[in-house]
This record gives sequence, structure tokens and C-alpha cells, in this order.
Amino acid sequence: MSQPKDIDALMATNLDSGSSIEETRKNLIAKIGENVSVRRFSSITENDGENIGSYQHGERIAVLVSLKGGEKKIKKKNN
Repeated sequence: MSQPKDIDALMATNLDSGSSIEETRKNLIAKIGENVSVRRFSSITENDGENIGSYQHGERIAVLVSLKGGEKKIKKKNN
């Protein structure tokens, strides 16, 4: 899968549900009544021997971490 180059390409990307990120964003706005926007993004790729893990703190801050070595179960411990 190619990585999106800009916000427009990112927002046009389809999720596993079949809906685009933009459609999902609009549905979320309608559901919660709050504006939701994507201001910036960065793409990372999991290479051989690396594991990508995620952590979300509250509702506003999320982090992706790329680890070299180790086992996949390490990244899933807190998810």
C-alpha cells in the first residue's frame, strides 16, 4: 500500500470498513457534535526486525513507537 503524500490523499484513504477517513470524520462530527480535524500526519513503515506499537493517553494524545528487535507481544501488552 502506498503512503499518502498529503492531507487530501490521507482523507481519501479507505479504512477496513470501506469508508474513507473523511467520511468517518464527518460521521464522528455528526455523532458527537464537535469539530474533528486532521492538521498534520506522518507515515512510518514496519520493516523486517521492527515492531510498531501504539499508546493513547486520554482522548487527545496518541503515540506510535518503532522498536527494533524484541517480540510482537511486547507492543501489545498495553493495547
